[in-house]
Amino acid sequence: MRIGILTHYYESVNYGGNLQAYALCKVLQELGHDARQICIPMAEDCQNLLTSSPNRWVKKLKKCVKATIKGAKYVLLPGYRRSRKGEKARQQRLQKVFSSFNRERIPHSDRVYTDLTVRKTLTQYDMFITGSDQVWNPEWYFPPFFLDFVPSHVPKLAYAASIGHTQLPQRVKTVYREHLKDFMGVSLREQDAVSLLARVAPGAQWVLDPTLLLSREQWMQVANLPKQEKPYVFCYFLGDDLRERRVAAQYAAAQGLQLVTIPNATGIFHSNDKDFGDVRLEDPSVEDFLGLIGGAEYIFTDSFHATVFSLLLQRQFAVFPRQGQEQMGSRVRDLLDTFGCPARFCHGEETMTLAYVQALETLTYEKTPEAFGEAKKRSLDFLKENLRKAEEMIV
Repeated sequence: MRIGILTHYYESVNYGGNLQAYALCKVLQELGHDARQICIPMAEDCQNLLTSSPNRWVKKLKKCVKATIKGAKYVLLPGYRRSRKGEKARQQRLQKVFSSFNRERIPHSDRVYTDLTVRKTLTQYDMFITGSDQVWNPEWYFPPFFLDFVPSHVPKLAYAASIGHTQLPQRVKTVYREHLKDFMGVSLREQDAVSLLARVAPGAQWVLDPTLLLSREQWMQVANLPKQEKPYVFCYFLGDDLRERRVAAQYAAAQGLQLVTIPNATGIFHSNDKDFGDVRLEDPSVEDFLGLIGGAEYIFTDSFHATVFSLLLQRQFAVFPRQGQEQMGSRVRDLLDTFGCPARFCHGEETMTLAYVQALETLTYEKTPEAFGEAKKRSLDFLKENLRKAEEMIV
């Protein structure tokens, strides 16, 4: 079949987002299908279902007020203006870095669509999949990620969709129920999301992120091993918490290791990245990112996908909750439970210390955890069964 996928892919400057997009295409290709990412930028004015008023005039007023305040800050505050210009420049550099990986390794549509033109893809694909990643986060409500443009007679599937929240008001569930009523199958990346949508999408299943469906050997074929001459600790932080950076620096010093960092990851300036790290890498490629994890003595991160690759590439690591996004910790807990190492999640004052990290039992990776093996089989079975059903629908 020709399968079109919608996720956070086009113009993404997030390593995890691009790698999950690559992984799902790769898995579907191995199952015998022509899978491609549909290039579609998420609208800048996405609705926040958690706070947005149903009154369209109120929405327009809020939008105008925000735009006015933003414009005034840009004109009147030189520091803000420099910050915005710097962030834009970093984003542009990162997009060039990621575009190389996307162009060469990820099959994708020839043209870029919008929420108004994406319907034109209906003649090009036999089936549509949304996921993985936070395609259903209610703060960034984007109807194409719910495949709203796909008619009910065309197979549509959700694979490892993520909500990014552990609670949803009933009005949001009502919106989701309407979108999902004609999906042939729904699967979610977090176990608590399955319970959350139990009445919205009966039969929804928990599955692994697509990056976990590929083997260590497959990922090492993608990775560029680093050229660091000295053993090192690798840090990849998306938040701006000083405590986790302090623990990482203390650990590197105690072990006599270099501290390698990617400052201002995803192009967003973090004040605590200033002067953090012995080796500060600006805009490494996706392949380099994988290699940095694969070659590290230890990884410190607040990233779900950096944790995934620490496990897949069989490294020692510690993962922290991301400041301001603590509700996303459920995906990390699910992942670590599946691999049998929940203690690696340093999510309290007592665990965010050098002593705690040093006391962690060394991960041996001698055999595949039974829970992971079962989850991987169940995830692949979910895909295979729904692909079979889709083939029957389009015959």
